[in-house]
Amino acid sequence: MYLEIDLRTFGLVITSFIIGLLSTCIFLLWKCDNNMSTYRDVIDVIETPLISEENTIRYSRQIALKQVGVQGQNILNNTKVLIVGVGGLGSPLALYLSAAGIGVIGVIDSDTVSISNLHRQVIHTCTRKGMNKGYSARESCASINPNCRVLVYPNTLSIELAMELFPLYDIIIDATDNCRSRYLINDAAVYFEKPIVSGAALRWQGHVTVYNYKNGPCYRCIAPRDDNGGIDGTPGGAESFGVLGSVVGVIGCIQSVEVIKLALNMGRNINSETMEIDLDTLSGKMLIYDALNTSQMTRIATLKGSDINCKTCGKDSIPFFIKDCNDYKIYQGMDIVNNFYFPFIDNQYILNIEQTRSLLGNRRNKKLNIIDVRPSNIFEMAHLRNSKNIPEEEFVLKLSKYGIQVDSKTAKITDYEDDNKDALKSYINSILSIEEQGFTNIIICWNGVRSYFVTSILQQCFKKLEIHSIYKIYYIAGGIKAIKNEILPSFPDF
Repeated sequence: MYLEIDLRTFGLVITSFIIGLLSTCIFLLWKCDNNMSTYRDVIDVIETPLISEENTIRYSRQIALKQVGVQGQNILNNTKVLIVGVGGLGSPLALYLSAAGIGVIGVIDSDTVSISNLHRQVIHTCTRKGMNKGYSARESCASINPNCRVLVYPNTLSIELAMELFPLYDIIIDATDNCRSRYLINDAAVYFEKPIVSGAALRWQGHVTVYNYKNGPCYRCIAPRDDNGGIDGTPGGAESFGVLGSVVGVIGCIQSVEVIKLALNMGRNINSETMEIDLDTLSGKMLIYDALNTSQMTRIATLKGSDINCKTCGKDSIPFFIKDCNDYKIYQGMDIVNNFYFPFIDNQYILNIEQTRSLLGNRRNKKLNIIDVRPSNIFEMAHLRNSKNIPEEEFVLKLSKYGIQVDSKTAKITDYEDDNKDALKSYINSILSIEEQGFTNIIICWNGVRSYFVTSILQQCFKKLEIHSIYKIYYIAGGIKAIKNEILPSFPDF
């Protein structure tokens, strides 16, 4: 019996000794280097209910920012943003926002990928030519971050679509390139109390600002136009004036930074009362970027405040959805001609595609004077054989020297000086060929807008100078684009 007790006691002593020895070893190891731990231990320490192990690894460099942290990353993961347009601006926006962990990204774009897009719209690829840009963007975002949900709306922005989608998202991003869309985005976002991150780029310049955030101005406060921009910018833009792809990328990246700051500010305001002060944003300010101005490549301009008389956010504002849908309609090509320009050209001088085919097909037997009014840099890329270039801007500027002023929206001559008749006649004679000598003059451009504008002005000049019988001048409906589609498919599409 005593032997049993001694054995039990001995066993307990040995067990206690072993446990104590192991505990001492573990303590000493920890004391020697408290950083020694397994990979799993590190993950267990960092991991919280707010963020998964995978996301900790993916966003570690971002989480390391004190302005972000674990809670900030969780805010981004639960943020929903809507990008209107996934072209030059929308490309870096979608890529960087998905990489940053924005939870849901909606993209609105009805356009398809073309080769001419790729120098600046880096989210798309050659293999996706002809694919809707929204679906192309979704594929690229998924390859970077499969956890980001990208919802595609392959439609043109409209009042109905804005009514349906804007309430579902936290932040609206304007990545469009025309005034009409900007006003619709602005008016709808103001109505649904959503901030807008807006950007634009052309040539070597660009700018970024935030509208409708914390009592800041909206777009209409800064640009109060009753016609929502009319046709301004539609015939021009990057296709006419050019743009450096990397400049568009810079602007899109800055927009993505503003979106992230807004998301963090808005999320913290909702979820916590103890967080740091809001991150400064471009609300009420505009960042202006000029790649050619190396002495001051970026500068911040202060915008005027909210306008109490603004028709969108002022005291007598009008909800966007009760307006006529045509107030926001984007006019392109012949729609501009038919809806805005006065009909100064007689129908007999407007050539349809079949008449154009016949005229161009018999060029060897015809004396044609083809005047291309596109910008000279675009003309140099591709033009019809034997055509000459007189850019629209150069033409209008020349006329102004002879006392002729033109309404840019209607092509109507608003001012004319008789004293310059002879000089004007001489200029017209230098660019046109006389009918008596068997010549036919044709004015062309890419889509028929600029050429209609110039032809209308010339027809009015003929009447004022009483020389309409001397020249035969024709306008091709639809311009070079119509010729490409029906007659010359090999003509470059840019």
